[in-house]
Amino acid sequence: MFYIVLVLDSTYKINNYCPVLVGFIGVTSTELTFSIAFAYMMSEKEDNVTWALERCCDLLKYKDICPKVLVTDRDNDLINVVDIIFPNAIVLLC
Repeated sequence: MFYIVLVLDSTYKINNYCPVLVGFIGVTSTELTFSIAFAYMMSEKEDNVTWALERCCDLLKYKDICPKVLVTDRDNDLINVVDIIFPNAIVLLC
């Protein structure tokens, strides 16, 4: 059985321009990790997060993968968008 856990996290203020770097990391059932995508966003507002998650969803659908579990921080905008883009996934907070 193959499944992935999608881990979403972002960085803040790491350079002079201050874009937010969001990483999409997968973990397989055999505990191997792999990078799915990275995205720079000007802010972590809901419309930017929606765009990034929709692109990630497109990549996963292309490979016929649907995450069962998503792990993220306590960012409400991100959690709201995850519930819309991946409605069947379980959201865990780290």
